[in-house]
Amino acid sequence: MRTAGNQEPGKMSGSRVIFYYDVVCPFAYMASRLVEAMAQRTGADVVWRPVLLGGMYDLIKAPQGKSGSATHTMSPAKLKMQAEDLRRQLARRGVPYRDPTHFPQKTVYAMRILAGVKDQRTRIALSHDLYRVSLSLCCICN
Repeated sequence: MRTAGNQEPGKMSGSRVIFYYDVVCPFAYMASRLVEAMAQRTGADVVWRPVLLGGMYDLIKAPQGKSGSATHTMSPAKLKMQAEDLRRQLARRGVPYRDPTHFPQKTVYAMRILAGVKDQRTRIALSHDLYRVSLSLCCICN
């Protein structure tokens, strides 16, 4: 069966997805695993673009500041609900996780290195390595 343009259903040949991420964020870690699976299923091309989350917080004058986490501005009830939701979503998708011992970590140097890597395959591999190394110290295991 083919769709318009003689394309197989579920295939996004020629489609491009830009994935913005910071290796400090457990939600971005989960998304990194999901975006790769989506690309394999659909044939879409994924471009990984590192962004410094703290720099974005600083730019928009976020209440937690550039060195904080959005979780620092949440009420205890919302923080608990978000943590439970994150654990459920990670477990549902089979992504290994453990609660943070130190969060957030400063990733400015890691993100600068990633921004300097132009080859996408190298950037993706290095990103996975950085998730394993830097986030294994705070929340991600594997």
